[in-house]
Amino acid sequence: MNLENKKRTYARLGVNELWIIDPVPCELSRFAFELDRENPIQRFAAKEKVTTPFLPGLVVELEEVFRQ
Repeated sequence: MNLENKKRTYARLGVNELWIIDPVPCELSRFAFELDRENPIQRFAAKEKVTTPFLPGLVVELEEVFRQ
């Protein structure tokens, strides 16, 4: 399933948020479908920390995610 189909399917099924991790530029794109169904509402670089209002207390350190 390509990214566009995945985004449409998730939005249609009521998924609130989708994170797409792209290992080549070491970037995470955060989609919030209630705000924008097509474009990420945030982009995070490899040295940033990611949180979400849907999982209070969750902190993902992208440096650890992208470590090889």
